[in-house]
Amino acid sequence: MRKTLLFGALAAFAFGLVGVAWAQNSACNILNCREQGGSRWSVAGSLDVLSGGDLDIESGGALKLAGTTISSSAAELDDTTLQIVLVDVSTNATHFVVSHFAGSITDWYCVLEAAITTANNTLTLNVNGVQPTTGSTITVAFSGSAAGDVDSDLTVATNNTITAGQAISIGSSGNSTNTVREICTVVVDR
Repeated sequence: MRKTLLFGALAAFAFGLVGVAWAQNSACNILNCREQGGSRWSVAGSLDVLSGGDLDIESGGALKLAGTTISSSAAELDDTTLQIVLVDVSTNATHFVVSHFAGSITDWYCVLEAAITTANNTLTLNVNGVQPTTGSTITVAFSGSAAGDVDSDLTVATNNTITAGQAISIGSSGNSTNTVREICTVVVDR
């Protein structure tokens, strides 16, 4: 009887040690848990940041989507773009786009799809019918122009605020010749 009791006690102790070792080295057995060592959390359910809470990734940390690090700054993530196509930059005309969000226009870029001739064009930016104080004009030079030429103004300021549903327009002076499309991209900081 003593041998059976001793054998039973040893067996229970051995199974206990195996169980503890298994628990320490196994994957989590619930949807959301802290893994062994505490340096990693596994979330198989959902993670909700409640009202008033935040998710702060400190310097040296990383935000990843599907294992890929998101390297954009917060300011870059707030920027978005709207495009306006000038069907013929050589025609005196104004083209519009409606902003579906509020923000401030910070800069704009335009690219020619072919060469223009005869004279330079002046492109003018308006925000809800008002021309920004600075950064509202771009000169598209005809001399040496070619497809892919980019002109820009990175100093849009004052009168550059847009609300959702307002129009942004770009007009061309139409001084050049040749029927050429110009595609303009307006950067809005939301």
